[in-house]
Amino acid sequence: MRLQQFWALIAAAFLVAAGIYFVLARSGPAAPPSGLTYMPLGDSITQGYPSSRGYRCPLQARLVNAGYHASAVGLSGFLDLGFLDRLTGWSKVTDCPDNWEGHGSYTTAQIQAWFDADHSMTQLKPDIILALVGTVDVR
Repeated sequence: MRLQQFWALIAAAFLVAAGIYFVLARSGPAAPPSGLTYMPLGDSITQGYPSSRGYRCPLQARLVNAGYHASAVGLSGFLDLGFLDRLTGWSKVTDCPDNWEGHGSYTTAQIQAWFDADHSMTQLKPDIILALVGTVDVR
């Protein structure tokens, strides 16, 4: 009798596992959200150099390659490049977000104070905020 219960339990576990596998295999991976907005916020690492734009370009490329319809938001990018640079495009990097909140040589307290005064979070309402701060505080 115990042997029959053992094999019945094994068969039931196998059927449950097969059912879960079938449901997961048929449903496939979840679709990435569309209209995702993120705000790169931080010091000089977020700001990057004009020629490379720091980590923001590779991040945007990876999001697009993964199927996300994501866009960066922020108010600093337009001010940093300058009006003439933006028109001439000499420092333009393709497929790189121009919207961000990077402030070179700012400490965490300075970024917080600037961010509070700027009100860009309440204006732009990003879904995600990528905060990379504290490297200037080390010195």
